[in-house]
Amino acid sequence: MKLTIIIPAYNVEKYIDKCIHSCIQPAFDQGQYEIIIINDGSEDNTENIAKNYTSKYANISLYTQPNQGLSSARNLGMQKAKGEYLWFVDSDDWIDSDSISIILTHLESRKDLYMIGACNVDTEGNITPRAKNMQPILADQIITGSDFFVNFNWQVCAPFYIFRKDFLQKSSLKFKVGIYHEDNEFT
Repeated sequence: MKLTIIIPAYNVEKYIDKCIHSCIQPAFDQGQYEIIIINDGSEDNTENIAKNYTSKYANISLYTQPNQGLSSARNLGMQKAKGEYLWFVDSDDWIDSDSISIILTHLESRKDLYMIGACNVDTEGNITPRAKNMQPILADQIITGSDFFVNFNWQVCAPFYIFRKDFLQKSSLKFKVGIYHEDNEFT
């Protein structure tokens, strides 16, 4: 399996349906990617909405834990993941319909990390790119970590990256539990 999408979810009944639905790519064999939803002790209808998807799609799994926070939920997703690469998609976000197609094509090159673009969308549908002045990075360009931090307008949000799972494991990288802004520390 190439890709695992990890969706941590806590009291997001207003958003989770759109998020999960956007991650389903019927054009691809379900054996190429999986979606793991971690219900982090939601007290609303989040878990039931997620269960509805697991009953329809073999490549969607749901795990429920008592509320322990975003870091713990992402770490559990990393433990359960079968994919060679991990992508953390927040439950109040959604992805473009061709994202997985593009991503799966690039994962063939076996890099440790891929950075992807993201935008903010307001309630009126206005779209603003997150990294406004980012220098273009070619899909096949390889750069070192230090060059990346010095020369590019990098973003600290974990959903903006796709990580090779064994790179994270060999480096003992996990999200620090019990802190805010865990994306900053992890990235």
